[in-house]
Amino acid sequence: MEADWSVEIGEDLPRIVVPWAADGYSYIDLRSHPEAAATLSETQAYPALRWALMDLNSPSSPVFTSKCDVWGVPPDDLDWLEMETTADNTKAGLACYIDLVRREGGAFASFLEQETWLRRTTTGLRATPSPCSRAELVLREVAVTGFDGESHDGFGVTLYITGCGRNVNAAQRNWGTALAGVVPVLVGAA
Repeated sequence: MEADWSVEIGEDLPRIVVPWAADGYSYIDLRSHPEAAATLSETQAYPALRWALMDLNSPSSPVFTSKCDVWGVPPDDLDWLEMETTADNTKAGLACYIDLVRREGGAFASFLEQETWLRRTTTGLRATPSPCSRAELVLREVAVTGFDGESHDGFGVTLYITGCGRNVNAAQRNWGTALAGVVPVLVGAA
């Protein structure tokens, strides 16, 4: 799998906020109820995302998720060289993002810990056999309001997974395979 990481931290750049609410949607605490992942419209349409969210939010996981989305990618936005495939396999694409926050306080608050984790994760992802796919991890600032009502600032990661194929079904299959391969690497590298 092709994989890269970057840092996007700054005053006018996106940050991860937990809990969040926008446009009639709101945060669902999958840490407390991982099975609630099955109720999301995205997971009903894409079962691979449901299983990923359940695993990432399980009690044994070192991370939890905050937000996600899935969308189709037009062929013009797919670079076959970045997807470890051929031009024939970039006729359709599917992508998602998942916002991730480390559970352990020291890792959550430390830029250096996050950077080290992203380097390990990226190395692990590059060793994961999953052609026709790409993973990108973006380190961002995060603000989490805890059970104590206090806001805690730290760092989180937005994970982007893209799969491509000769048609929509192949793109979805390759995306699902990539997503299934990413979760154990994320969990194991943390």
